[in-house]
Amino acid sequence: MRMPMPMVLRQQAQASADAVLQNSMPLLVISAIAAILMFCVGVYGIYAYVEVVWASLHYGDLPCDEPLSSYWLLTLAVASVATALKAFNVLRLCLDPQTADGVISSFINFLSTLVQVTCLQWLFASKTCSETNPVLFYAVTRLVYWQLFYLFVMAFLLGIIALALRRLVMAGVLGGSEGAGCAEKVKDMKHVPLTDNELMDPDDNKPRECVICMSDLSTKVGKEVVKTNCEHYYHESCLTSWCAKHTSCPICRESLEETGGGSSV
Repeated sequence: MRMPMPMVLRQQAQASADAVLQNSMPLLVISAIAAILMFCVGVYGIYAYVEVVWASLHYGDLPCDEPLSSYWLLTLAVASVATALKAFNVLRLCLDPQTADGVISSFINFLSTLVQVTCLQWLFASKTCSETNPVLFYAVTRLVYWQLFYLFVMAFLLGIIALALRRLVMAGVLGGSEGAGCAEKVKDMKHVPLTDNELMDPDDNKPRECVICMSDLSTKVGKEVVKTNCEHYYHESCLTSWCAKHTSCPICRESLEETGGGSSV
């Protein structure tokens, strides 16, 4: 007994989603490692700050040719100012919320950078503090270098995790379902030949990208391409996988229930 076509398409979509999940496993493993590293980096940052506070309170009266014992107070002041500005953002009275929040964030980042650069200057300018007050000197050094490390590495690690989550959401593994989906509609969408100039991005003259699998829509990948009514392009198998649990376009969220009778090319 032959299964109804919608059932066949849903099984194909599920198989495609499973394949995307399997292909994403290396990225997921890397993301898990990145999350662990983020946690470890965060814990060390707390330890480094507590160490500086402890060293400043217990060894702040020892000689040091630079005011390193005041660094933790400066960072605490910046954090307090940031909290106050975010809680009482008066700029929202004269600017739209997004612009006001952007101005506040830029100002806070400026203050944080200014404090860190000032402390770096103290560390480089210090001639005797490493000998007269080594506990304070090296505690502050570790904290400042951790902060610099944090800025760059955390951005990289968060990017990896965001990429992995995007892959899973686009594959339909994560995220909310929109019901039974519309996988059977994909086959009726307009098919675009891989050699068609329509698949070239006019901005850089390179092949467009399928946002579901993040691979090119080109002969190199070799997957058939469909075009939605909202004029977005996907690999047919990728969109079928997405539509197993969704009825809207992954990019603009326009309904994909109506194919508009798109003809195959």
